[in-house]
Amino acid sequence: MNSRERVRRAIAFRAPDRIPYFHRFLDATRERYPELVSSIEARYPGDMASSCWYNPAIKVTSSEREGAHLIMDEWGCTRATGIEGLTGIAVDHPLADYSALEGYEWPDYRDLCDWDRVADVLRQDPELYHAGMKPILNPFERMQALRGFERLMFDLAENRPELYELRDRVVEVMIVVVNLWAQTDVDAVNFGDDWGTQTNLMISPQMWRTFFRPVYERLFEPVKRAGKFIQFHSCGMVLPIIPELIDLGVDIVNVQHNLIGLDCLRQFCGEVCFLTAMDSQLILPYRSPVDVRQHVREVFEALGTRDGGIIGYAPLGPDVPPENIEALYAAYVEFGAFP
Repeated sequence: MNSRERVRRAIAFRAPDRIPYFHRFLDATRERYPELVSSIEARYPGDMASSCWYNPAIKVTSSEREGAHLIMDEWGCTRATGIEGLTGIAVDHPLADYSALEGYEWPDYRDLCDWDRVADVLRQDPELYHAGMKPILNPFERMQALRGFERLMFDLAENRPELYELRDRVVEVMIVVVNLWAQTDVDAVNFGDDWGTQTNLMISPQMWRTFFRPVYERLFEPVKRAGKFIQFHSCGMVLPIIPELIDLGVDIVNVQHNLIGLDCLRQFCGEVCFLTAMDSQLILPYRSPVDVRQHVREVFEALGTRDGGIIGYAPLGPDVPPENIEALYAAYVEFGAFP
């Protein structure tokens, strides 16, 4: 069974030969441990093509400010990070004042991305699973970057009329990306918005349902029409919206199971495939390799079934020790093999 078939079977609960797993090394991790990353990728071949992280032809500008590395993206939003290779946080917001809406130049991904090259990249690894990962489809986070987090929260609380224009224009930009990915041979399209704090949603479930659910309904529709899977990432305590996401047609969820709780997530086993989020807050960076091994075992046993429903995955930052990275992948193999 090749990797593409293995992953598709895991997502659809059609009995893969083992639990698949994906590589996800942050750029900063690749820069810190280049030899280790190369070794891991060679000794533990992942089931997802590396081209799924391919960012077609988008150019950004970078600079330095007060010791921070700055990156301005194609939306005109500037992010700052103290460690090059990490995403950082938005610090300059082009729509901090709504008066800027009138002259704002919205990005057009039909021109920014070389979609013909995407097709060439997909053909390089036909036996691996492919997902359209970039440009990132994150309407809530993009609105934060454009407007500023606090301003956006006040906008939602006050139900400002300009907020609807901002939302709809962001969706118009992103639906172009969705339609373009839907026309390719990828197996899935990835979406991601961090909706939770450590304890709850950032807004009420009712506000989410009223204001943001229609956004995802529109963005997901072309993916479903094209017969592809929908992946959805969301950090934080997002338990209240997981049933909503499943109802919207999400096939694969990537949520923080250690924060939400494995017992809480068991109720969704058989309804959605879990792209695991191995604990990057505590276990991976600070615990021992023995703890990492046990963690993988617990997650696989709690959320996976013999028919599928789970994919091993962990975004590995530069704070994860090499011995824990080794332990993670060894555990994928050890506990992902069915009797």
